[in-house]
Formats: sequence, structure tokens, C-alpha cells
Amino acid sequence: MVEELDEEVYSTIFNALRHGVRRNILRMLEEREHSFTDMEEKLGLSSSHLTYHLDSLKELITKTEIGYKLSVFGRAAVEMMSQVESPPKRYNEAQGTQRKVLMVILIVGLCSSLLGLAYYVRLNNLLQSKIASVSYDILVDDMGLSFSLLRSSYTSILDSGKLDYYNVKQLLYQLHQLRSQCRLLKTMDSRHHQEWFELDFTVMELWHFFQNLEQKLLQDQNLDLLELTEEQIELMVEMRETLNTIMSITETEYQINTKYIEIDESTLEESLQASNYLLELIEDGYEVFKYARAPRDVLLEKARAYIVEHVGEEYFDRYFTYWGFEECTTEDWRYRVGFFYNIQVGNYTEISEVCLWYDSTLSMIRYTAVPSADNLMPFNVTREEAIDIAIKEAGSIGWVDVDVVIHYCDELLDGTPFNKYVWVVGLYLNPREAMTGSLLSIIIDPHSGTVIESERISWHSTP
Repeated sequence: MVEELDEEVYSTIFNALRHGVRRNILRMLEEREHSFTDMEEKLGLSSSHLTYHLDSLKELITKTEIGYKLSVFGRAAVEMMSQVESPPKRYNEAQGTQRKVLMVILIVGLCSSLLGLAYYVRLNNLLQSKIASVSYDILVDDMGLSFSLLRSSYTSILDSGKLDYYNVKQLLYQLHQLRSQCRLLKTMDSRHHQEWFELDFTVMELWHFFQNLEQKLLQDQNLDLLELTEEQIELMVEMRETLNTIMSITETEYQINTKYIEIDESTLEESLQASNYLLELIEDGYEVFKYARAPRDVLLEKARAYIVEHVGEEYFDRYFTYWGFEECTTEDWRYRVGFFYNIQVGNYTEISEVCLWYDSTLSMIRYTAVPSADNLMPFNVTREEAIDIAIKEAGSIGWVDVDVVIHYCDELLDGTPFNKYVWVVGLYLNPREAMTGSLLSIIIDPHSGTVIESERISWHSTP
């Protein structure tokens, strides 16, 4: 059931896999890493169009020095795609009739414009069974490795007492990997969601610190070794030791559970305390290295003002929280500002990511998931009422299970732009663990209770 898993997982996966272009991107990355230019050429997309879809994939992909590769969630998603798409390889003669029926179901499913939801359904089952037993181990190992490489880079700089452009690029790459791992753990470990969020925020701030230093080196045309002052070395030493304490959380024994990780709470608390101290060191670093921040504060205010224009200041302060700022030089955008939108309907909660993109002149290029004035809370339709409306819409069709989620729908199933938050109710006509089956997907307006769309989806998977 949707309330048994972190709602952010549902929102991310549903949005990522409901579009054919995004599924094609995942298939490409299954083979090997691809650069942005390579994907742009092979998919025949404009740079802005491709950037939009890469942003939508979020935790399913990871950015590398070469380009992009699949994350742990990405590998799981591709596995589920192959299960949904691949027909059984052999049947005995006694199954001749069954084979014809199953092939018809498969063809209908593949032709359905809602196949993305079928991926989402199957991936949901995978999240509850396979990811928990496999991916945590991979993530913990990767996270520990990223911390080790980061610590090693610090040590190399301190041993030489010098800093160059290459050192900074290495640190930025390792911090990017580390942040991706923090965000995945935040999503997968529901019991420690807030703790992983805090660690992710600290890593993000450290990334911004060195990203600013990288820009300073470029502007000064000083790509050779930069002699560090005694004060700068002392700061770097303190940062390294603080990172050692934060890193202790990756060196503990993890007990894997389907919904959370059993970890030593005292060790986690020490890591969080060290994380807060590192934030103070980062603030000191801007003074010690004598350079200004990127225009983050300006863009945060611009982004906040834009959202407030749509929702009002009181509404913004109540439901929106800042989650990140990112700078990029390889995409069609330069800066990205993100907020969490905390949706509450009775006992139901949902967290949606609202993002705004800006160019080098600080002009906004695009945004996503910003609610319009006629799409704000309070929503009149509760989760239970949405289910009742869906059941009434289904009529006499028998169903055995239900999933319900509030989701930002940027377009309707026929491709018409929509850009509103809606209830999405999935009525399973067969047990969700069945190898073959179908569900009825019903999209409902959360204010009026009007059924916007209704579509039947079929799935088929191999053992």
C-alpha cells in the first residue's frame, strides 16, 4: 500500500517512467555510460528537451565525469522494465491456449499509452522485496568508498600544501557521488529520512564551497598549483577530521529491513553533530579563502518570490522548505533552485520536489511542480473519498487491491499539458504479485472530485 512506503519514492518513479523518452534513456544507460551529447544525438532531442527528461529521472541516474550512468534505483527500474516487456521464452504444448491469451495481454500492454504506470506498479513491488535486500549493501559500500576517496584527496592536498584545479575537480566529483548516495538512502530508509536529509544538505554545502573555489581558479586563470596559507591549511585539516567523524556512519554494521536500516543511533548522532560543525567550517572557509559565494542568495530570493506570487507568502512559509541549490556548466541551464512542497490531506502526506532553472544572466528558463492558485490546499477530497470516487467510476468491475497517491501531473495521457496536483488511484483487478494482470488507473481532481481520466493497464512479467 502507498502509505507503507516513503511517498517520495512513488512520486519520483511514477514521474520518471511514465514517459517513453525517459525509458529509452534508461535502456541506453543500461548498456554503458553516455555523455549528454551522445544521448542528444542518438535520441534526436534538443538540449533543453533532454535536460528536462534527465532532471525528471532524478535518483534513477547518476552524473559522472563522462556523462551519466544508472543509479541503484535505475538498475532496479531497468530490471523491472525487462520483466514487464519480455514475454515468456517457452511454453509446453498443454499451454497453447494460455500462450495466445498471454500474448494478447502483452500486446495490449505494450501498445498502451499508460505503460509507464505499469512500470511503476511492478517497480513498487520490487522496492518492497528486492531493493531492500540488495541495494542497501551496495549503497553503504559505495558511500564508504566515496568518503574514503574524499578523505584521501584532502590528505593529498594537505601533504603538498598546494591546491590546483585538478584537485578541486576531483573533490567535486567525489562530493557529487556522495550526495547521490545520501539522497538514495534518504529515500529508502524511511525511519531516518530526516537524518539522511541533514547529511545530504551538508555534503551539498561542501560541494558549493569547492565549486565556488573552482570558479575562482577559472576566473583568475590560475590553473597551476596554488600555495595554501597556514590558515587555509588549518581549515582543511579541521574539515578532514570532521569528515572522518561523519564517515563513521558508513563503517558500522547495517541490519537490512524492508523499510529501514538498523544502525547504531549513537553513531548516527555523532555524525549529525559533526555535520553541523562542518557547516560552520564551510562558512569560515569563504572568509579564509577570500572569495564570494555564487549568486545563490539572489536566486533563492528570486525563486521564493516566484512561488509566493503563485501561492501567497503565508502558504509558502507553511508548506515549502528549501532543499538545494546547484550550479552547472554543461547543460542548457546554469543554476537550479529546489524546494520541498509538503502536501497534507488528513493523515495522508506527500513530499513533492519543486525546481526552478536559471541561465547565466539569472533569468528563469523553466520550472516544474509549482502549484497554481486554483490548485492549492486544503484539498476537499480525502484519500478515502478518492478511493470511493474511483470505485464508483469502475462500476461493476471487480478489484482486489488499491494504491493511492497525490502526484504532480505535467501532462495528460494524450500529451495535453495539465500541470496540476491530482489524486491517482490504481484499482488492481488482479493481485499485484501476479505474473499477469491489469489495473484501472483513475485521475481525480482533489478539489472537485471530478474524474479527469480513466484508463485500464495490463502487465505481464516473467519469473
